[in-house]
Amino acid sequence: MIDISRNYLYIESDLQKKIAKKNILIIGAGLGSYIAEALLRIGFENIIIADGDCVEESNLNRQNYENEDITKNKALALRKRIKRIDENNHIAFIPFYLKKESLYKWIISADIVINTIDFDTKEFLLCNEIAAQTGRIVIFPLNLGFAGVNYIFYPESPNLKDFFQKKKAADIKEALITHTLKELTDRESVPDWLLSAYTNYMRRKREYDPQMIPATLNVASMVTASCVAISRQQKLKNFPRVIFQDSYGNALANAYDIKERGKETSICLYNPDTDFSLWELGKDKFDEFIDFVWKVYIESYEEKYKKKWPYDKKEKIKMKEEEEEYFPISRIYAVLNNDGQIVGTSRVIRSNLMDKTELPITKEYGIRKEDLYYKFDVHPLEGDIFDAGRSAIDKKLLEERNKRGDAKHILSHLVKQFVVEVRSNDNNIMVGEPSVLYKRILKSMGLVFIELAEPKEYMGIDCVPCANTVKEGRIELKKRFPLYYNFYMHSRV
Repeated sequence: MIDISRNYLYIESDLQKKIAKKNILIIGAGLGSYIAEALLRIGFENIIIADGDCVEESNLNRQNYENEDITKNKALALRKRIKRIDENNHIAFIPFYLKKESLYKWIISADIVINTIDFDTKEFLLCNEIAAQTGRIVIFPLNLGFAGVNYIFYPESPNLKDFFQKKKAADIKEALITHTLKELTDRESVPDWLLSAYTNYMRRKREYDPQMIPATLNVASMVTASCVAISRQQKLKNFPRVIFQDSYGNALANAYDIKERGKETSICLYNPDTDFSLWELGKDKFDEFIDFVWKVYIESYEEKYKKKWPYDKKEKIKMKEEEEEYFPISRIYAVLNNDGQIVGTSRVIRSNLMDKTELPITKEYGIRKEDLYYKFDVHPLEGDIFDAGRSAIDKKLLEERNKRGDAKHILSHLVKQFVVEVRSNDNNIMVGEPSVLYKRILKSMGLVFIELAEPKEYMGIDCVPCANTVKEGRIELKKRFPLYYNFYMHSRV
């Protein structure tokens, strides 16, 4: 067996034992040829590799074969290579294509399936369908020249045919590459070389796809890392989200689920002026955030209605539980004074159809994410939903320190931080449930929203659900509020 003692710093001993027991099925020994070697070298022992294809001269630029392997079956040629690395390996080599019946048999024997089947075969789609039905995880890698791409399919992930509304595998291939580029573009991570290459590719297609060794090696390392993470029971970012890495250091390679937004430790983002600083609050300040918002709610209610706050601590506990649920997909912003006291807050949830969390606008008004995408004619892949809430300003504290006039100033920086989050994509949808008064204040500050339903009382205050796309908001802002437009849109924060 291979000596894996040098893994100790990165893979703990208990995890190394789990890795050794994981059953991995690699379907396709082209791109899978280097993946198999990488998995073996890191300690995976139970691997099955299946391929009925033979080595061709054109494979040698990127696959784990040599000149003397040409015309030989890929699985059998790879067996010879693997045996030279570890002559006592437990890898099984199947020298034929897996069809429907055999696909089912081998997939149910695996924990993880690595699908490198050619797009132009029906088994490519069938593999994912069987894996979903039997509760297996599928890793689907792509070779993009100098870049590797991984898609992770859990049993609950969208079906490729349904997702792209296409039935032919060849059509799905084109849609998947286009989707990959769009995902990278939306997150400002697409390298110029890749965009240029695939623009040319779509103009003059050939009967064979362009593939190179840098991507093969990238993919082998990414698949191996994903298999280790799955063995550790870490949730990975799954389709339609992309895991991307190229050979020039460009990456959207944070493979862990994008839900993880909330931070452990609070950080200072910047200082708007000498009196205040803007922070993103972490778990260490979460209770302080809840206490602050609750306190402002009480003071605002009692100031408006001139009577005692009618809600008990059960409502506060309920509010805290809701925010704990949202925390992994949220960012909490707060303005602090020079004494470290919170004087203003807002919370921004980022979500989409892949995230199953119900937004506040759904819980309170029954407006679903699907409704928002339909209302604003945005495809779910083209933009995310950003829900802003828990906006609170402690006017009393500002007044005590002769800073009451700074309330709007503080709010403007919280609003700016929200805009900074959403502005990179015109198809992002901005959502909120502000009070009627707060909505008017936002309008005076340049943020124009469309009301989606009648106001509804929340903790004694009439609140109205409203939303808009970044594109429409940007147009309205530039036309009616040019000063705010520069303040919000050109900030580098």
